[in-house]
Amino acid sequence: MKFVFFAVFLAVFAHGVDGFMDSIECATCHRIQTNFWKKSRHANHDSELYIAVLEAVAKQTDTLKIEVLSLCSRCHNPELAMNKNLNTYMFSKILGIKNSVTREIDEIAKSTSKISNVSCSFCHSIDSIKPNPHGSLAGSELVEWIKEKGTFSGPFASSANEFHKNVQKDVFKSDQICLACHNQVSMKDKNGKPLIISAYTTGDEMVDLSKSCTDCHMSEIQKNFSVSGSEIAELRGIREHRFTGGHDISQVRSAFLYEYDKESKSIFIQNTSPHMVPTGFGGRLLEFVFSYEDKKGNTLDQSETRTFGAHYKKNGRPALQYLADSMQDERLKGLAKKQIKLNPPKDAYKVNIKINYHFISPELIKEYDLKISPKAAGPMVIEYQNGGSFILE
Repeated sequence: MKFVFFAVFLAVFAHGVDGFMDSIECATCHRIQTNFWKKSRHANHDSELYIAVLEAVAKQTDTLKIEVLSLCSRCHNPELAMNKNLNTYMFSKILGIKNSVTREIDEIAKSTSKISNVSCSFCHSIDSIKPNPHGSLAGSELVEWIKEKGTFSGPFASSANEFHKNVQKDVFKSDQICLACHNQVSMKDKNGKPLIISAYTTGDEMVDLSKSCTDCHMSEIQKNFSVSGSEIAELRGIREHRFTGGHDISQVRSAFLYEYDKESKSIFIQNTSPHMVPTGFGGRLLEFVFSYEDKKGNTLDQSETRTFGAHYKKNGRPALQYLADSMQDERLKGLAKKQIKLNPPKDAYKVNIKINYHFISPELIKEYDLKISPKAAGPMVIEYQNGGSFILE
């Protein structure tokens, strides 16, 4: 297994590029959008969970952590994935040589701040996205870069800019950039059989293509100035660079609508997202808790729980998706309703709905003995003040 990872590593990272501009420099002019980005998962990825999963995969596959990290970095930190020194680093490690390259990359591998980051200049240096018919490429491997130095790309071209040149690229008016990472379709073995390894199929899950990724995960287009405090600022239609997702309470809360049918004593959960929920990382688990009150408002002891997720297994045991040999998909389908038939206790008058969103399921934490904090593992608890309570009678 170690040889396979190393061979893939060399094939993927044979060509490096210069580093990207630090996003702090972008904030000099683009302060508003940079402030949104700073609060997003693109800037502040949950390194604790990410590192724990990396280390578990490395241990289970008898592979160096940096090898697994470099493959994952194609999406999680393209600057690291494209580091020109990675091949030198790997050969130095094999030969037991310590030098400035090994010290630099070892430091990155240990750093929670450098290990995962999708910077402003990564996306805004993209010229186009390559086809990916077999799903074997991901993230930075799919990118064709702007070749002219000092030039950035986006949905607009600028007529005047004293700092850098802007070029308009149609790729920013589609979902292609998002799906370079969020739709790594299932890879296939030499016999054409799909592998379980890839669960990042959000794009393929979409059942309504009338909305783009950016409509839900950035913002609606708003009129605002392109830069802050500059004479060359242009009024444009701009999206807020929020990149909200499964770690944002408001995003998860707004994903569901509820109905109660008295005749069948059922709750119907409507997934308003056009893709499955949860999506992305296969360890996520949604837990709906239905608790009951009597007519006096007292909470009754009996409650009911329903869970939704993609359950990966290897040799019949819970497994991370990267190691699995089977998967049972029990997620909520895009724009679909799910009926939950309730079994309320005798004195129940009202049912209340609560969501526990586990960023990684408890069974995976136990299976791999992951040492992560409750903040990194979840659950994120989502209570409903309105729309999540129903009178049963």
